[in-house]
Amino acid sequence: MTVGRKQYEARHPLSILPVALLLERRPCLVVGAGKVAARKAQHLIEAGAQVTVIGERISDAVRDLRAGGIVRVEERAFQAEDVVGCALVYAATDDADANLRVLEACRRRGILCGCVDFHWREGDLISPAVLRSDDITVAVSTGGRSCRRSRLVRDSLARHLAGVDTADLLVIGTSHQHIPLRRLEGFCLDKRLEDTGRLLKCVWGLHEFLLLSTCNRVELWALAADDSAVHELLRRAVGLGALEHGEFYVRRGFEAFEHTSLLSAGLLSQTPGENHVVAQVKEAIATAERLGWSGSIMQEWISNVLHTSKDIRAVTAGIIWSGDVEDLVLRFLAAQRPDFQNSPGMVIGTGAVGSRLVELLAARPGTGRLFWCYRTRPPELRPEWNGRVAPVSFSDIAVALNRCEYVVAAAGGRDPVLQSAQASMLSGTGEVLIVDVGMPRNVDSELAVLAAGVRLVNLEDLKRWHGRESSELTLAIGLGQRIVGEHRNLYEKTICNVQRGHTEK
Repeated sequence: MTVGRKQYEARHPLSILPVALLLERRPCLVVGAGKVAARKAQHLIEAGAQVTVIGERISDAVRDLRAGGIVRVEERAFQAEDVVGCALVYAATDDADANLRVLEACRRRGILCGCVDFHWREGDLISPAVLRSDDITVAVSTGGRSCRRSRLVRDSLARHLAGVDTADLLVIGTSHQHIPLRRLEGFCLDKRLEDTGRLLKCVWGLHEFLLLSTCNRVELWALAADDSAVHELLRRAVGLGALEHGEFYVRRGFEAFEHTSLLSAGLLSQTPGENHVVAQVKEAIATAERLGWSGSIMQEWISNVLHTSKDIRAVTAGIIWSGDVEDLVLRFLAAQRPDFQNSPGMVIGTGAVGSRLVELLAARPGTGRLFWCYRTRPPELRPEWNGRVAPVSFSDIAVALNRCEYVVAAAGGRDPVLQSAQASMLSGTGEVLIVDVGMPRNVDSELAVLAAGVRLVNLEDLKRWHGRESSELTLAIGLGQRIVGEHRNLYEKTICNVQRGHTEK
């Protein structure tokens, strides 16, 4: 082959149509009896074909195939009539003219033929790099451009496929139940979410995933190889490598399905029964889909989990108090300050929690003015609030803070919105109750030390105050586990689809 021809073929790879030929028990022919011909014959044998090899000089590789009784070998020259009745023919001699005669004989009879030399472009097919594992066959082709490249991709896929064969559901994470909130906020993904995802995509054995980072927990939900070394690598990639045993958890298989179902039902939240977690899970899967982290398996998992969690909520609704963190905040304010709705107060943050808090506070009867603090864009106010709610930018917060008797901080971001330097804004205004429901925390703990009369309450304090009987939650979780067990078929169906696959047509 001339250099010019090689350069042309490198610049102009052929377009191909990938197909999987069904050759079992069908006659196929290999013309040529060298090492290359033996490889082609072996591929046909693996496909279940009835293989004949014709060649004048038989190599040891072909003799070995004949000795095994799996091919018929004829030591003679090729004749055009040899292709009659064949489903597929390979022209695999070391003579370019002889290969061309095989191609022409097949072309006259409409028989598929592939050639191993530079006449391959005149043929009907090229042999891709093939990977076989049980019922999975993977073929890699560069359109004839680079066999080495195809083999490299195939070998890389072989390592990945080994992880698919053992793939199962996996959850790795930590939560308020395992470490204090003051430590948990240091593990929140927040701004490093996408960077963490890019790092995770480099891990062999991880197939699909999402990242869930809330005020209560940081978790990786994944379809991954059942390999402890892979799991340890994933834990470190998520940023939980510094945690000691007992400060994090790993849930595999059905345990992962059970965990995510109980979590989505709100039973593992700081406020059991809360509803925000459903929106957080939906947001996490939407982000994973947008960034290319998840596919059909994760989508099926989440769909099944949300279906199961809905049934859990229906059964446990009468056992535990059900409400979101903003409902708990209002209960707490009413218990601490029975007349708080007649006092001036402030909500910091315009996200889901902050907006819902303003909505609930504005709906309560009272005369107290409510300041709604925002960072960049003023929130939209409802006409029925009749001037009771006043927007205030963060740059003007000092004037409003001096008038407030309670503050609820529910803003996003990694840095506190109320810091120790702002203690002077609150000093001398009487007792001020600050409830911090942000994660990471919105209020610097030093603020309560430096500002006289300030009482600071965080999510852990709310949890302790809520103080439900543990027996109620234990009963609810037990019922939830029973419901998950009744939905075990949903988990098994998902994993069956991964490990055994569907029938291809």
